[in-house]
Amino acid sequence: SDAQFVGLENYRQILNGSINECNDINKAFFSVSSGMSLIIYLEKMYIVETRNYPSRSIGEPDTEKTIRGSKDGFSENIIVNVGLIRRRIKSDQFCCKIYQIGKGSKCDVVVCAINDRVNRNTLRQVEKHLQDLKVDHLTMSDRKLEEEMFYQGFNPFPLVRYSERPD
Repeated sequence: SDAQFVGLENYRQILNGSINECNDINKAFFSVSSGMSLIIYLEKMYIVETRNYPSRSIGEPDTEKTIRGSKDGFSENIIVNVGLIRRRIKSDQFCCKIYQIGKGSKCDVVVCAINDRVNRNTLRQVEKHLQDLKVDHLTMSDRKLEEEMFYQGFNPFPLVRYSERPD
């Protein structure tokens, strides 16, 4: 064939996922550790989204059964969960900001808000708490995050309400 392979940037339109050029070896290592693929070609590194984690399907939460309303609940996949919320909030003011918490675990945490309704001071406080967290791992994820953000330590009385429902 007369066609010559000149680089991966010419083949972005045929991929079903994302491909990004990467210049940082630490970012590349973290991406591979997270389940992505790394392609090295012509002294360039490309990170390809190939993750596929096992997860449970969307179903009614066992702890929050309802007679009225939706019958779906959050799953372990953060993208699916944001999609469930987005299905109900069809506003262009709805936004999500993702944070990676923990030096070792790099657990994904998403802060969702509706821009024209959110209390800006409260949002800034939550974002500042998330950015200032100095933890290695979030072993019990949501409970550990609550303890660290609100300086709760060991206290049997929760300061945060949890829900398994997107509505």
